[in-house]
Amino acid sequence: MNNLSKKQVTALYVLVGIVLVCLIGAIIVVVRGQDKESDAQITSKPAVTTEAEDKDAAKDDIDANVKSNDEIKDGDEAPEAGDIVGSSDIDSLMSELVPMMGLAKTVDLDASKVAYYYELDESDFNNAKGVIGDVALADELVIIEAKDASGVDKIKAGAEGRLSSQKSSFQDYIPEQFKRLDGAKIVTSGNYVMYVVSDNADKIVDKFNEKLN
Repeated sequence: MNNLSKKQVTALYVLVGIVLVCLIGAIIVVVRGQDKESDAQITSKPAVTTEAEDKDAAKDDIDANVKSNDEIKDGDEAPEAGDIVGSSDIDSLMSELVPMMGLAKTVDLDASKVAYYYELDESDFNNAKGVIGDVALADELVIIEAKDASGVDKIKAGAEGRLSSQKSSFQDYIPEQFKRLDGAKIVTSGNYVMYVVSDNADKIVDKFNEKLN
């Protein structure tokens, strides 16, 4: 430094300052570029939902379906007694007969479960519904609508097979319920077959015949 003139020292300081400014500018450009790249990645990153959010979404879908079904039911006109038509026959019958069983709680059987328990194909009938009582009870009410008169016998055979199966199950498991199966009723009216095990079976059969005859 002592060998340099005042002008040379000043020029050197200016040059060093320029170099520092350039370096700082380059660093700023690099940092800003990285920030933009990170923003782009965040923007394009697919949304990730938690398991809880997925469950909430599924629940919302189910609630929407239930609400839709309720709205449809509310808009339907209830069939008058003795004037039941088509697939609403069984719904109307079940709504009157199930309470007559006198059970505090029942489990619904849809067409596929009825077909399974009665060893039938769903193609064997137009409609089928039922209820069963607690697992420790033999109580059961099932109504099946055959497609035509020729299919009634096959459905009756399925009901008889169900009764035989239930007797085998309860004979050693719960003897008291096994005895109740002796009072089981299998009745027909037109294309309808009903299987019922209940303390009020006779009354249920009378109502079934009254509604369909």
